[in-house]
Amino acid sequence: MNQLELPTLFYGVVALAAAMQMVDRTFVALEWAFVVSRLGHAAIHVTANNVLRRFQAFLVGAVVLMGLWFWLALKVFAGL
Repeated sequence: MNQLELPTLFYGVVALAAAMQMVDRTFVALEWAFVVSRLGHAAIHVTANNVLRRFQAFLVGAVVLMGLWFWLALKVFAGL
């Protein structure tokens, strides 16, 4: 289930930012950081399946995703 939770929120923030034309270099860098964290999470899940390492990869992805939403909110509400 944890393979599907964060990506749904990721698709939402990406679609929203693209629709509002609020994508910049910082946003793209955060997007790629999220993708890399998800690839790492999936790699851990299908190989060693070390729960601690998998949680750490999940946590990195969650923090980056929060950063994406925060950055979008700053751009919308603060006019950055």
